[in-house]
Amino acid sequence: MTFQDYVSEVIKDACEAIDNGYYDYVNDADDLTDEMWCDDSITGNGSGSYTFSTWKAQQNVSDVIWDEEFIDELSYMGIDLGSLMKDGAEAVDVTARCIALTGEAAQSIVDHFNIRKDRANHVWRISLIGGAYPYLITATYEGYSREVETAYEYAACLDEVYDIYTSLINQ
Repeated sequence: MTFQDYVSEVIKDACEAIDNGYYDYVNDADDLTDEMWCDDSITGNGSGSYTFSTWKAQQNVSDVIWDEEFIDELSYMGIDLGSLMKDGAEAVDVTARCIALTGEAAQSIVDHFNIRKDRANHVWRISLIGGAYPYLITATYEGYSREVETAYEYAACLDEVYDIYTSLINQ
């Protein structure tokens, strides 16, 4: 894999984790990248291995160790490739993924995270007006508004809001 392949794979893994709700508890971008830095399914840094296979790691790093962009990134961070290679292919693989999580990849991931959070927050702004029936239920997405008179209609209305929410998240 080239370094750009690593960047693409880290973005794909991170966005997939976000879409699957693994980071719904995270509130800001700094916390998000900190959590992902240690996530084995994104960088492998938590355990020291993304692949859990020395052979697969060797296959992954066979190109990146010659990749000028990766070598420049290592140099910028003060990491010697020769010393890193002594730690094995899995260490090189994890390091490439961690470096890929910074820069343009981080911005792309944070943008994806923020869009997902904004969509979720936007749809779920539901208001109940009045203490007794009828309730007026509104969700701010696309002017959704509906007045209901029974608990059954109220539940159906919440189902509609949930359908809007899930369709947005899965776009």
